[in-house]
Amino acid sequence: MLQFHQIGGYLTLAGLTATAVLGQLDYLDKYGGGGDVGTYRTWHRWTAAGTTAVFFGTAALAVFAPSPIEKQTRLDTATLHKIAMTVAAAGMVTQIVLGLVTASKEGQNSQRDFALAHQIVGYTTLAASYAGFAVLAF
Repeated sequence: MLQFHQIGGYLTLAGLTATAVLGQLDYLDKYGGGGDVGTYRTWHRWTAAGTTAVFFGTAALAVFAPSPIEKQTRLDTATLHKIAMTVAAAGMVTQIVLGLVTASKEGQNSQRDFALAHQIVGYTTLAASYAGFAVLAF
């Protein structure tokens, strides 16, 4: 299960990175003078959906993995990884809600504010995920 969890982690990081890049391109297209042609919108949605599925599948592998020995709770790299990934999970759920709300505000002035919030939470989620990876890798 640990090997599948690690593979899922790498796939999640790749997917989150691609989602952030496509989301930024979509944001610039819509609000940065790109003409709002929607070139990246569908790619961003599908990458986000796939990455979310991989993320929560990977999390399930960790949550349901058997623990071979009893461990005392202490601040170590595994605990820091769990904290970072809990922040990332909260970010993922928030992203889903913000993405849907942002899309529902099409044509309204508030859409840009929701899109900015979506962007900020997206980068925070990406940073938390990379932090969760880094504490175990280095």
